[in-house]
Amino acid sequence: MPVWDLYSKRNKRNTQDTPDIFIYDEIPKKFRTQLIHLIIEGFGEIRQYTDSWGLAYKNIHNVLCQEYGVFTLSKINSTPQIDLFEFIMQVEDVDKILDVIEVVVENLRFYLSLKKYRSDHKIQISFEEIVSDLNTRLLENSLGYQYESNQIVRVDSKFIHQEIMKPALLVLANSEYEGANEEFLLAHEHYRIGEYKECLVDCLKSFESTMKIICVIHGWVFDPEKDTASKLIDICFENKLIPDYLQSQFGTLRTNLQCGIPTVRNKEAGHGQGDEIKTIPAYLASYLLHLTATSILLLTDAEKEIK
Repeated sequence: MPVWDLYSKRNKRNTQDTPDIFIYDEIPKKFRTQLIHLIIEGFGEIRQYTDSWGLAYKNIHNVLCQEYGVFTLSKINSTPQIDLFEFIMQVEDVDKILDVIEVVVENLRFYLSLKKYRSDHKIQISFEEIVSDLNTRLLENSLGYQYESNQIVRVDSKFIHQEIMKPALLVLANSEYEGANEEFLLAHEHYRIGEYKECLVDCLKSFESTMKIICVIHGWVFDPEKDTASKLIDICFENKLIPDYLQSQFGTLRTNLQCGIPTVRNKEAGHGQGDEIKTIPAYLASYLLHLTATSILLLTDAEKEIK
């Protein structure tokens, strides 16, 4: 079922003073209910609990119970489906709702790929529509999360996410950038759960991996073990990743790249902290995460132009 753009939604958008502010530490009842509706739509009509429909819910239920070390998700002693839905409505831990979303979507990816399952349960919606509707519901409820690249990622600004973060994730989803993609998603996950030092470390890894992959694609000589970000940037410029006529126009580009991600990472998370425990503020991790995405987009877009 498509998401309807009701009058109340349009009116709220038009009168809202701060439309780009997200919440992260609570999940409203409205979204929980919408999530259940989406799950029901995705898995289709009930036939019987012993068939693939029942197995779908049992799989989700079993994964969550095993990971949490429990036998049931709620106090209701009922079917896996009812237990799951009660859990969604009652659990207070935001991370556990996000866990449910990831496990449910992965199961939907599998079951919706089966023609017989779709036919037996009269399913009309596609997997892509499920993900699109889910992300729309998250945005409508001002929840600062989106489902991208097979996992939940945190969103700090709708504009930044749509114009920078999402395009970077799409580029890195390409198989040739697999290593850089894994490191960037790890940085995002560290950021979402507040592990900001680890976020900074993985940002630099992803940035360096992107440049190494570009070097491999074009046969540019580099030392995969020794060359750091600064050296890799030099190699990319020397091999005209950025054309000469643009290098003169963007005279500070090399400096910005060299003094951006590597410097922040080295100063804040790259070395021992001595006898003083360093606390990385969230705003610095957010800045570096978005700077990494912007830099990756710049490099990969430039790489497309020289093929």
